[in-house]
Amino acid sequence: MSTTNPACLSSITAVLTALVLFAAIFSGMTVSDVTTNPVPTPSPTIDAVARGESLAYDMGCIGCHYIGSKTAAAFNGLYNSERLLTNETTVIADEVYLRESILDPRAKIPDGYARGIHPSDFRVRLSDQQIDYIIAYIISLADN
Repeated sequence: MSTTNPACLSSITAVLTALVLFAAIFSGMTVSDVTTNPVPTPSPTIDAVARGESLAYDMGCIGCHYIGSKTAAAFNGLYNSERLLTNETTVIADEVYLRESILDPRAKIPDGYARGIHPSDFRVRLSDQQIDYIIAYIISLADN
């Protein structure tokens, strides 16, 4: 059976849709939840948050990213916040923005913060998983 056959693809899509809806019913989600937000963002695990916090201290992130810092945005309340950039555009500090800011800190400079202070070598000093842990830690502080 070829998966390029339109009839086959249609059948596969129908079966997968039914499975997602079936799983949603048993998880307490509504059909509306599945169709408007098919892939909810998972909450970070306690282990990932703890590893991220440890890394944030070990890598010196907390030295600048603390509440009241004039050098860098505090991690507390950063996740999903609106950030005004030096180019007068606004972005949301979601996972994509956080990852980009860690890996390429000069890509989007928040207004009011100095350019060139953030280390730019985390791409070689941290693994993807370590960056995920740091982001999990930042997400855990969203409501603080």
